[in-house]
Amino acid sequence: MQQTNASSYRPRFVPPTLVEAVRSLAGGGARSQERGFVFVRPDGSERFCSFADVHDEAVRRGAHLAARGLKKGDRVALVIPDGDEFVLSFLGAIFAGVAALGTNRSAVNPARRAAQATAASRGRATPSET
Repeated sequence: MQQTNASSYRPRFVPPTLVEAVRSLAGGGARSQERGFVFVRPDGSERFCSFADVHDEAVRRGAHLAARGLKKGDRVALVIPDGDEFVLSFLGAIFAGVAALGTNRSAVNPARRAAQATAASRGRATPSET
C-alpha cells in the first residue's frame, strides 16, 4: 500500500464554490445525516450538525436575509458570538449571494465594533441572529 502525505493528496472532485461543496456534502443520502460537523463551544459543550442540516440551515438563513431585502452583491455584518451560529449564518449569506463581514463580539468595545461592521457593510443589515 502506497503512503501519501497531506501535501500530495488530491481529492477526486473539488466543487468550484462553497455553495456547491455544501450541496454536494448534503446530497449524500443517509450518509449526509450521519456525517457532519461538531462545533465545540467555549463552555466545552458540543453541537453536531449533519451535512444535510448545515445545508438546510444555510438555505433557511439565506432566505431570511433575502426576506429582509438583501440581494446578491449586498453586504451584511455578522455580529454573532457563537462559532456554530456564525458559521451557519455565514453560509446562509453565501447561499444568498451576500458578502458576509464577520466581527468579534467579544472585542474590547463590542458596540463600537458592531457599529464599525455595520458601516463597513454600508448599513444594509446587522443581524445578531438569523
